[in-house]
Amino acid sequence: MVRIAWNIDEFERIRKSEGMKAHLNALGAETVTRCNADLHAAQARRKQPEADGYEHKVTEGSSRARLIIAATTARAMAHEAVNNAILKNLPIGELPEIPAANREIPQELARRSDAARNLDAQGNRIHRLDS
Repeated sequence: MVRIAWNIDEFERIRKSEGMKAHLNALGAETVTRCNADLHAAQARRKQPEADGYEHKVTEGSSRARLIIAATTARAMAHEAVNNAILKNLPIGELPEIPAANREIPQELARRSDAARNLDAQGNRIHRLDS
């Protein structure tokens, strides 16, 4: 078993770095923009005056920088309670275009596996008594 010696001080330095704060700030700005757009659409449907209601800030704790996104107005708080706009609008987990799967490869691998285990197309064992 291999032991890894973690450099916790370096982790803390990276997590509090200006680059991390800039990344969190950009992430917060994008999320707040999306949330406010959702809020504006909901306000327009209700014929209410459109106003922003979400804000973000980056704070630095003892070990890392943190992003805080909050609904700051009563309308935004009500919108958040019903729609979970912050969670839905976080741009985390977005993937680039992924090519479509080649469906023939798994079928071919399964066919080869069945042949190696002496199974027919229905999964029944081939006894080869007649050969």
